[in-house]
Amino acid sequence: MSKIISAPSSFCKHENAEKIIEGIKMLPILKNFDQLKEEDKRKIFHKKELSLTFSDPKPILKDRLNSVLIIYFFYGICAILPWYLLQMANDFLINVKLNTPISSGTFYQIKFKFISGLIWNAAFLLMTIFNLINCDRRFNQIDRIPFCLIGSAFSIGSIIVLSILDSKNWSNSFFICFSLIICLLAALNGIIFSSSIYAAAMLPPKYTNSILLGYMSSGLFYSLISILFKYCKFSKISSVNATWCNIDNCTNCQSQFIFQHIRNYYRYHLDIAKDNMTANEKARRTLFHMPYIRTIKRFWPLYVCIWLLMFTTLSSFTSYQKQIKPIKTQLDSFIVSNDLFVDITCDLTYYIATCLGSLTCFAFKKPSIKLSLAFSFLKSILTSCFFILCNFEPDKRKNLPVLVENDYVYWSGAFICHYSTALMVCLLMSFAPKEIKFKYKQSAALLTAFSFIFGSLCGSEFSRFFETIVVII
Repeated sequence: MSKIISAPSSFCKHENAEKIIEGIKMLPILKNFDQLKEEDKRKIFHKKELSLTFSDPKPILKDRLNSVLIIYFFYGICAILPWYLLQMANDFLINVKLNTPISSGTFYQIKFKFISGLIWNAAFLLMTIFNLINCDRRFNQIDRIPFCLIGSAFSIGSIIVLSILDSKNWSNSFFICFSLIICLLAALNGIIFSSSIYAAAMLPPKYTNSILLGYMSSGLFYSLISILFKYCKFSKISSVNATWCNIDNCTNCQSQFIFQHIRNYYRYHLDIAKDNMTANEKARRTLFHMPYIRTIKRFWPLYVCIWLLMFTTLSSFTSYQKQIKPIKTQLDSFIVSNDLFVDITCDLTYYIATCLGSLTCFAFKKPSIKLSLAFSFLKSILTSCFFILCNFEPDKRKNLPVLVENDYVYWSGAFICHYSTALMVCLLMSFAPKEIKFKYKQSAALLTAFSFIFGSLCGSEFSRFFETIVVII
């Protein structure tokens, strides 16, 4: 039996670990396992897909002060905060750095936001796929995080240097260099995000949710800074401050990664994952590979729902929702001024709602995944219908009426839609992979990260067509 399931290598001499191993030996399915023939052993592992999901011991060690949980929160922040830095710097880059006799009026100056967004999304998605393909039993996805953090810090430093240099005489080269840095930065952050989700798969569900909370908190930080400096008229200062926050965040995460491996709690779960994967590999007598095809066949509703939630939300949130105007008859009665209507009812509301939805996920202990899947599908349909009926281009619509004729109803509906999206996504990404048998956990976690990013990419790019559809129909 010791050849099939062994205690974590770092805790072999731990008294409690020995008791747990003795308890596992008493499982009925493994009672006479050593007496079986090799062929029968392989059949058990193949047909019943034996794993430790139903017999994983409870953690011997506790995450004191939630230190590992906080580290994963910062990983989530680090994965997306550089993108918000670029959003803050867009006006400066378009109106100052690219507004030269050489590049003024060119396609890449006019469409800079679209080009930079496309480069970021494509590179982020491709590196998520890279992590899917290059996954083996050495757990090298976890080891990629510190190198990507260092590379991200250097990339941000390169952006600062390019912004300081006088590029009037070489603005074309400036655009090419800046685009390459955006591509590199997005690739590194894509690895950070997917590798963090992969690493959290071996821990309890709240650690995956902590990554998603950090991911969404970055947007809240960006929204608050944008409103503050828009009101105070200090756009350049906001970009500089955001830049330094990014560098400081990358540095902190680098030191925290080293600290994380010192923590016994993390090492304990990592050793369990490695030992169990080695046990399954020896029993099958086959080379290790991530069972992506079988995972997709078994759990495809999970990935479709995550993709659909992100697709419907991002298709209506970005450019579409920013063009929803206040009702003209309620300009004086609405609590938000016309100048800050989009900033508060769109950006700030979205990020506050998503953060609250992620925080609510911590309150769930064991939600019904089937019920969550059904609710996610229904919610995606209702979200699209709600925003279609809002006050978007009322003068250009042909047939679709504007039924949401109250700003408070629109504001409340937008909050509920975004809150429920964040809650459902966090529940599905945090709890669903934990209910999957051990040998599927890592691949399931990586596929949820891919569905999350792919849905975000499709939604943000489809938003332009969504606007056209609403006007034409």
